[in-house]
Amino acid sequence: MIQKKNVLLILFLAISIHINSSTSEIPEVPFVNNILPNGKFSQNEWSDADSCLFCDSIKFYVKQDENYVYLALKFLQEKHSGIDLYLADSKTNLKNLHISSALGERNFKENEWEEFVWGENILWTGNSIGSFYSDGKMQFLDPDGFEFQIDNTLFKKKSWFLRIHLKRPEFIYPSNTNTDSKENWFEIELKE
Repeated sequence: MIQKKNVLLILFLAISIHINSSTSEIPEVPFVNNILPNGKFSQNEWSDADSCLFCDSIKFYVKQDENYVYLALKFLQEKHSGIDLYLADSKTNLKNLHISSALGERNFKENEWEEFVWGENILWTGNSIGSFYSDGKMQFLDPDGFEFQIDNTLFKKKSWFLRIHLKRPEFIYPSNTNTDSKENWFEIELKE
């Protein structure tokens, strides 16, 4: 049962973004179960999330529980080997969460991006990509996409703005954005 302190998530596209010649809006997101952020998109793991297509090859998912916001980008065609997720809750409070073979984050301070801090993320996690050793053998991670689990206290405000930059091959959403301003980024509204 949902308690009063639990948060509902409504995802709004803050600008007119043309996907297949139409403007898309994601409706209210239900209160949901958590995920295992391993990039594998297990059966029914995202079935309780809201979703939309960013293009023919990327599907975006969003959901939350009382502690976390869960975001995912699932590859429908070609795979990508890294992501920079840009988040903001104001004009000056911008963060960049990075996933590739390592997890890293950086902040936007005094009109420039600080250096990445690698492996010290406390308020979020996601699935890395690359190789690892298990039972003395090298194994390769082959994710179906990128999954994020972000503590909902990452920002003090309840409006979050997002920009997505997938790497190798390049894909930016929304395409008419840049990294040093939340102008034209899409918005997630967290409500108590």
